[in-house]
Amino acid sequence: MWHSLIVLMVMNAVADKLIHASPSWMLMFCVICYAIIFVVAYFSYFVIETPARRYIDSLISRRVRSAFSAPRYSITNDLRIGQAEDDSAQPSNSL
Repeated sequence: MWHSLIVLMVMNAVADKLIHASPSWMLMFCVICYAIIFVVAYFSYFVIETPARRYIDSLISRRVRSAFSAPRYSITNDLRIGQAEDDSAQPSNSL
């Protein structure tokens, strides 16, 4: 997203319109533009995007934790898998 703004400022505004650079100077401005894009993208990733992603992840994890901590009611009355309701309900092995 930043690259189009930087290319517009460096290549079009400064190199072409302000300085009226020759093709060899435009090549130099292209290298400068790549360096600026790399620095801005690196800065943007670590200062803007990473903290924003952590904040959004914390919002989602708080929502998930609150959903799991809410009381749940079930038909099985909180029986665990393989647990019978009472001992008489279990099938016997006698023939």
